[in-house]
Amino acid sequence: MSFLKLKMLDSAMLYFKKAQIYVNQRSARYADKKIFLAEAHGVILQNIGDTYYEQSDFKQAEALYLKSIATSKRDYRINPIAMQSEIRLARLYIETGKLKAGRQHLQNAEIMLQNNVLDPMSVDKGNFFLSKTKLNYFIRLGLQDSIKIQSKIFLKIQEKITAKEKLLFDADPGKKIFDLQKDYELDILKKQSQLNRLYLIISIILLAAAAVIVYLMYRYSQRSKQLNKKLNDLNRQVGEQNLNLQNALDVL
Repeated sequence: MSFLKLKMLDSAMLYFKKAQIYVNQRSARYADKKIFLAEAHGVILQNIGDTYYEQSDFKQAEALYLKSIATSKRDYRINPIAMQSEIRLARLYIETGKLKAGRQHLQNAEIMLQNNVLDPMSVDKGNFFLSKTKLNYFIRLGLQDSIKIQSKIFLKIQEKITAKEKLLFDADPGKKIFDLQKDYELDILKKQSQLNRLYLIISIILLAAAAVIVYLMYRYSQRSKQLNKKLNDLNRQVGEQNLNLQNALDVL
């Protein structure tokens, strides 16, 4: 699904087909879980159909959506895949100008939603995508009054889903743990930043001290050279005076 959302369609197709092979190979092992297998097959077919749809290969997408519906339709009351594929197929027909067929699949999806026993969030999301597709249908037909009514319905459902998701997110203990973890990580980062700042200050101080020591050593070296030069000059002068004195004594 991540590859599909990122529009990396070749990679998405590769992994969806790998998933299809995996489920097919293990179907016999779970023969007693037919509803589970039907949902797995249905969602994989739907995902492959979505990939073809994104590639603008509408013929292949249509065939996959129809297979997904056929695979999941028997258990649609507890399996949302057939309803989702009906809406996707309606969207495809509407966008390709087959409005009559699109309307028929919208009606099929409406019936499934009205008779389902899914969780409320799945119902809301189903109504959201159904409402969005119906809005596109009315836009295609240019029915202004229907567009206005459907737009209001669509926005109302969108607000309802947003409010529920926010409520669930705020009440989610996982989110609280995540927030605590982020606070902990932020605290560690702050402390690490403080330590790094301290290390930097210490490094600057040590560097400055080293520079002072080098400067003092240089000054001492220069002064030693000057003193040695003066001492050599004095020794030379004393030597010359001793020589002159010795010469004077020899004359006497």
